[in-house]
Amino acid sequence: MKKSFVEFMKAADMDEFNLIRDSEYGEKLTYINILHLYIISHTEKITASELANKLKMSRPAITQKVNDLEKLGMIVKTQSSEDKRRFYISLSREVKEILKEPKMATVLDAVDKKFSEEKKEVFKEILDFMADYVNGVDASE
Repeated sequence: MKKSFVEFMKAADMDEFNLIRDSEYGEKLTYINILHLYIISHTEKITASELANKLKMSRPAITQKVNDLEKLGMIVKTQSSEDKRRFYISLSREVKEILKEPKMATVLDAVDKKFSEEKKEVFKEILDFMADYVNGVDASE
């Protein structure tokens, strides 16, 4: 089971990586830029400070990368309505469009067609447990 899981995760990660790398932006990006985009895409609201913490990088280094990605039109910064000093980083509409249809997105359609409702419910329960476990949520219930 571990080998199958690792292979699936590698395929999913490489699918998203290749979508960005092979896009019109690909030639302008470094691998670290793609890593930043990957983390931003998987975080609903993230600030430069939070991104710096996740990547264990300095705030000035992240600020420079964020500014570079913003100049390329790959991310947008949105000012918080509660705290005007706080800005959230998200993917631009164009980049979201690039990532909209990865091959991995169609895997759920294939699972839906191939497996019974009972098997899909067990699969969902396992995925929820794994996500909670990785995110540090008490999944023992």
